[in-house]
Amino acid sequence: MLLYIPAALPPMPKINTEMLSNKEWGPPTEDGEYCWEMIKLVRDNKDIYSHNDFLEDFKKENYDFMQWISCLPYKEWINAKIHYQHRLLGVPVHIDLTKPNKDINHYHHLYYNEPAGYRVVLSGKLKNTLYLWNENKEKIYCNMPCDESTNTYIMNCTTGIHGVEPDLGRAVLFLQFTLDLNKHHILIKNSIKKYNDYAVRIQNNIVYD
Repeated sequence: MLLYIPAALPPMPKINTEMLSNKEWGPPTEDGEYCWEMIKLVRDNKDIYSHNDFLEDFKKENYDFMQWISCLPYKEWINAKIHYQHRLLGVPVHIDLTKPNKDINHYHHLYYNEPAGYRVVLSGKLKNTLYLWNENKEKIYCNMPCDESTNTYIMNCTTGIHGVEPDLGRAVLFLQFTLDLNKHHILIKNSIKKYNDYAVRIQNNIVYD
């Protein structure tokens, strides 16, 4: 089962977030403090999985980014946020999609089309930092190419248990949307063809008698 692959997409351009505010976000580290500072690029909705749109002030200042997102296989936007690592302890293991019952149809949509979590590394280390747990709770590092051919990766977001080693100042853009399944599957195939050496897979070896 494929859990992680760099995306065969052009590099995301730099963005300007000066007009946006930030707040602390979890999961808490060992010292009890939140491990991320978060900036949301979309409106705050009470329904966390409802369709959404980018903030108007952000769109006005980020024309190149708004053009770049046309490369993504999305139908409707749900969330877009930047997490900045600001704790020396890194990010403990967790799963991204923590409330499937909030919208079981959306969870089903992602679960059966994994990997479906689109992320962009804006700053930080490209190797030996982000990791997934395998069935033995061993760290499998999710590395990115160093040739700047892409800064986007696709990761299992419904069941992929993962964490991040200490990388103070690391910034990752989280993108959540309903998938255009045909475009998504084509992109996965193209990404495997281009970046298979970076792919992270696990096998379920359980045998039932």
